[in-house]
Amino acid sequence: MLNHFPEDWQRLYKKEGFVTPSAVQEQSFAPLSKGSSAILVSPTGTGKTLAYLWPLLLNIHPGAGNQLCIVLPSQELAMQVVHVARKWAEPLKIKVQAAIGGANIKRQIERLKKSPEVIVGTPGRLVELMNRRKIRADRLSMLVLDEADQLVADEWNMAQAVIKKVQRDTQFVAVSATAHHMKDKLYQVMPSPVELLDVRHNDYSKGKVQHFVLEVAARKRVEALRRLAHVDGMRAIVFFNTVQELGVVADKLIYEGINISTLASDQSKFERQLSLNAFKEERSTFLLTTDMASRGLDIPNLEVVIQYDVPVMLDQYIHRSGRVGRMGREGVVISLVNDREKRRLKSMLAPENNPLKEIYLYQGALHSEPKKK
Repeated sequence: MLNHFPEDWQRLYKKEGFVTPSAVQEQSFAPLSKGSSAILVSPTGTGKTLAYLWPLLLNIHPGAGNQLCIVLPSQELAMQVVHVARKWAEPLKIKVQAAIGGANIKRQIERLKKSPEVIVGTPGRLVELMNRRKIRADRLSMLVLDEADQLVADEWNMAQAVIKKVQRDTQFVAVSATAHHMKDKLYQVMPSPVELLDVRHNDYSKGKVQHFVLEVAARKRVEALRRLAHVDGMRAIVFFNTVQELGVVADKLIYEGINISTLASDQSKFERQLSLNAFKEERSTFLLTTDMASRGLDIPNLEVVIQYDVPVMLDQYIHRSGRVGRMGREGVVISLVNDREKRRLKSMLAPENNPLKEIYLYQGALHSEPKKK
């Protein structure tokens, strides 16, 4: 695979600290380079974005206008992919343009006049720009659905609208960490024959992640978060099941003097970006969020995920815990539970063979043994 990289990419690969391609990167390169359509399924944190970007960018003709469209379910994920794509596209003289909802559409239209080869966006805004013929869907030769299972679950009508606008011979790539909820729907609408590249059972690039439960009554969980915030080196994403509970807890933690950021669906794009930047720059201890941040977000040097609320479904747990242990780094997932939730969580995780261990919080630190009386 690396033999096909231009010299500028070879240098960038080393500069970024890469040593060996992950399984999904290695196994997807040849079929995607040949123009095959594929569904890529690989664990969270194994480099799926670069797995499709590398071969597809090398097939782009600079200066030939819109060729590759990448669809993502959220503004934050789209901008993250824009950042990564631009880094690898620049040496090839390829332009990358964002087309996301919540941003100024007039400004986006002006930038689209420069005929970017790569367009990265959210489904609603992409459809709007395609309807206005500001994006030439008929000229697209490659279409990617990233975090495809979430697009299928939450944005299926708009995602289908994007798919229907491209030509039948367009190369189609769908990417996800889980497959069972999306494959059947995708097979029905994919415009060409498709390969399934599922490397979940032979990808070992994910780092060691330990899974813990911290037993604490619901009424005492804010106090538990306050104490966790003072554990040496603590920096964590805290997941909630509802925006309402997130807001209540955020207010209480702020009152207690804890530096937090929040990422929620009721915030503006600008507010969400400020919060995300503050957490990435380590100016806040906790990033409080819902499952909107469980997909794809790559937070540098993140080692801890805390679940204030136990997720309802296994897929939610997989994606939440996937924020740590990315590309070989180690991580910890701590779920705040009562006795009933602990039993339910153990049952939920049984198919994943993720052993849950008890953890205890006292004397300003986390311990593997209970405090002696």
